Amino acid sequence: DEVCVTFAATISGNTKVYTSPNFKSVFTDGDQIGVFAVRHADGVSADLRSSGNYVHNMKLTYLAGAWTSERPVYFPNNGDLLDFYAYHPYEEGVDPTGIVFSVGEDQSSQSKFSRSDLMKTYSCENVKIRQPVNLSFYHTLALVHIEVLGASDPGLTATLLSCMPETRMNLADNLPLSGSGTTVEIAMLRLEEDPQ
Repeated sequence: DEVCVTFAATISGNTKVYTSPNFKSVFTDGDQIGVFAVRHADGVSADLRSSGNYVHNMKLTYLAGAWTSERPVYFPNNGDLLDFYAYHPYEEGVDPTGIVFSVGEDQSSQSKFSRSDLMKTYSCENVKIRQPVNLSFYHTLALVHIEVLGASDPGLTATLLSCMPETRMNLADNLPLSGSGTTVEIAMLRLEEDPQ
């Protein structure tokens, strides 16, 4: 009897995707993540590959508190285990062992800001059948927060200078990411909420 895989995703730590008034991260309707799964027998390890994984860059979309996919994925019915890897934001045709990512130069709106929030997660809990796969994402890039005291100009903007916008990420490791590429200026998102 085939059992469909379901997912639950959270964001660990503070800041980003949508930054709520207390600066805590939450997913919002329309957010998309990419998911990979590696199949292996109990006690036998298996590596995430650049192609041909059991689940390969499946797009999940968040809507009304749930993650949905365009097609179902099933747990192996022979007792094999699945290790899950995931990232945000979703992109077509990525290699999970070398995702090339570039932050946006215009992050002045919530949607543009969210598209530059690169996150990843790995779950090898050998998920029990009929229970959701828990994906706890963490941020891979830094967030710069600027507080301008006494500013009342509604047109006030801030720009980050000399930023290296590109990086390369392997979902199978926990190595820190480094910036590369030609330096750019980044228009920052303005938040009116007081986090206090």
